[in-house]
Amino acid sequence: MLQLAIKGRDDKVNLDQARITIGRDQSNTVVLESDEISGYHAEIHCESGGVFAVDLGSTNGTSVNGKRLSERRKLAAWDHLTFGSVEAEVVDTDGRRPTQLFRAIDQAGSSPTGGAWRLVGERDTFEISGRHVFGRDAKCDFTVSSDTVSSQHARLELRDGRLTVTDLGSSNGTFVNGERVWERVLNLGDTVKFDVESYRVEGPADPARTTLRPAVDGNATRARPAIGGAGTTLLPTPTSRLEVVAGMGARSFELTKAKCVVGRAAGSDIELSTDSVSSRHAELESTNGVWRVKDLQSTNGTFVNDRRIDSVEVQPGDRLRFGEVEVRFAEDSPQQTPRSGTTVMPSRSDSTFVELTRRIPAWGYGIIGFVVVALVAALILLQ
Repeated sequence: MLQLAIKGRDDKVNLDQARITIGRDQSNTVVLESDEISGYHAEIHCESGGVFAVDLGSTNGTSVNGKRLSERRKLAAWDHLTFGSVEAEVVDTDGRRPTQLFRAIDQAGSSPTGGAWRLVGERDTFEISGRHVFGRDAKCDFTVSSDTVSSQHARLELRDGRLTVTDLGSSNGTFVNGERVWERVLNLGDTVKFDVESYRVEGPADPARTTLRPAVDGNATRARPAIGGAGTTLLPTPTSRLEVVAGMGARSFELTKAKCVVGRAAGSDIELSTDSVSSRHAELESTNGVWRVKDLQSTNGTFVNDRRIDSVEVQPGDRLRFGEVEVRFAEDSPQQTPRSGTTVMPSRSDSTFVELTRRIPAWGYGIIGFVVVALVAALILLQ
């Protein structure tokens, strides 16, 4: 069960009521007697879909994990909340507190990038010393309380001084620098995401230990041929984008990553700076060339062709709406290699042969055929 624990108070509030009010007024469910708390400061809504916090226009604000609330926000176990200057925490009575190993700077003033390998996230830092399983299950070495993370999501392992991440068949995938992976050697500065849980890779500063990412199967590595080489076949990829058609100024957003987050927050892959769009509003993901859009529990919803959706596949020409911003999903199909009835341009070395064959008159082919048959017959008689 989730509970709200207020710092400095022994009593905890069970988060199982439909509506919990927080403020200085004595009529609130949770009364906080502080001058920095508004009379009706914030509310917590407990629904079948989760637990949500919302600020009620308080003077000094409500924050979750250091970010001030501007809209309703879903809470997870061990989230840190502040109401003005009053601190609180969402406690999970049935789960283990996530491991939090904070970076230490030794007495000699070592750089934070030295020492052990670790994943540094917004809330947690996980130090890696061998082989560790990352997931939602309390039995994992690194535990996070997130519905989008699988029970056993991925494995992190040190092999000969190199850090490797391996996906364990997770539902929502493991990503390195925006690319979905099944196994990958990590480098300093890489961004690793377990669905939406994002971490930065830090580790030994010794350049000699920095490694290049090898292919998972070296024998299966395919090098891209140089453009214009003889016999080269180019496999073009369609260019996908979102074109704003209403709700804000005309813009176009190229979908350059396999997974793109749409939101109002600065740094979003597709940043829509308008109040009707949630900080993390929706997500677009491409799998084998097929794009899907998924709503991230936004306040005003995600719509495709005027129908509110949770997750759906999108096609070129579909109209997507995030809050009041409407966009069109577009895809430019590149010129494909012609199939039937098309003459393939020969390489320069073949051009001379083709030109010579064109100069042979029709009766010449008959003579050539007779000579070939005669030669074959002679070879058979000699045997």
